[in-house]
Amino acid sequence: MRKTILFDGKETEFQSSGATPVLYKQCFKQDLLATTMKLRESKTKEQELAMLDMVMQLTYIMYCEANCKDVFNRLTFESYMKWLMGLSPNAFDGTDTNLELIQLWRGTTTGTSEAKN
Repeated sequence: MRKTILFDGKETEFQSSGATPVLYKQCFKQDLLATTMKLRESKTKEQELAMLDMVMQLTYIMYCEANCKDVFNRLTFESYMKWLMGLSPNAFDGTDTNLELIQLWRGTTTGTSEAKN
């Protein structure tokens, strides 16, 4: 799925696909699905910060999927840090934007077929 979202004050294209969890693991050495399940019901401040960190990392992966020609060679922790440093300090303050980004990713992780009885 591709979607243009107002992010960091400008219209930015993001893409989520079946490769997103693989690319996430390649770059951050963590299982995206396991991390999401673990942080699903954030209750402590530490868990909320971990969830925001995961959203930031996921945003970077979906940004690269949509905008980088050689996505496999670009995905490093160092390139992620450079990308973050280029954003405004308030880039992830918008709850609506964060929700849109998560919904974009979740759109590729939920089934679209209906149960057959």
